[in-house]
Amino acid sequence: MSFELDALLRTRPQPPETIAWAWALERNAAEPLEHRVLPSIADVPSRPPTRGELWLWFGEPATASFAEFLAHLDSAEQARALGFRVEADRWTCAASRACLRALLGAMLGAAPLGLSFLSGPKGKPLLSSGRIHFNVSHTRGLIAIAIAGSPVGVDVEPMRHLPDLMDLSRLAFAPQMQAELSACPNETLRTRMFFRFWTLAEAYIKATGEGVSQGLSSFVFDAEAARLIQAAPAWGPASRWRFHAGP
Repeated sequence: MSFELDALLRTRPQPPETIAWAWALERNAAEPLEHRVLPSIADVPSRPPTRGELWLWFGEPATASFAEFLAHLDSAEQARALGFRVEADRWTCAASRACLRALLGAMLGAAPLGLSFLSGPKGKPLLSSGRIHFNVSHTRGLIAIAIAGSPVGVDVEPMRHLPDLMDLSRLAFAPQMQAELSACPNETLRTRMFFRFWTLAEAYIKATGEGVSQGLSSFVFDAEAARLIQAAPAWGPASRWRFHAGP
């Protein structure tokens, strides 16, 4: 299955410059961490990651239509993919799930379609066996998958002009982050910082499993260092978490 999917996708070393992205991992900053980008779907370690490891995979369409991925999904996943009206959204849904199954199956020595998933208390997808932590993010034409030995979150967002950027920041971010955005000397830098804040926040709430119910204004990031300064009360201290953001 992995080799078949490799022919349908292009693996990327990282997202393109037009995409903001970030990951969050429950791993103390003082503890060693080995993180790497997997070179392809077919070249995957034949074991689960340890608590000190984080593996990432980024992919984009090659020549495949979404229909070529359907055979790699269970019936519920097929129905979900077919429910999207736009072809690009169908592709992203089907391809991301097929790739996740292929990667996890290779690491566990299991048939990808034999893997069983469930939802956590706040809806975060989990592997029924609980042996691997993972998270998936996608936008049209790009998939990001993070797999680790501890809770992990990943987010990708296309950077674009937002005429109501500061209004959105007042609704979403803590006052300290709003002030940083206001102080940016031009719109280009402000847009880049906004999406860095956004992807860091999304990756964090996906890692905790709390989702948006946690409230994006309950924590504070240093955008330049991609570092958590103030943690959400239930998920502190801030040093409990590691982050990376690009571009």
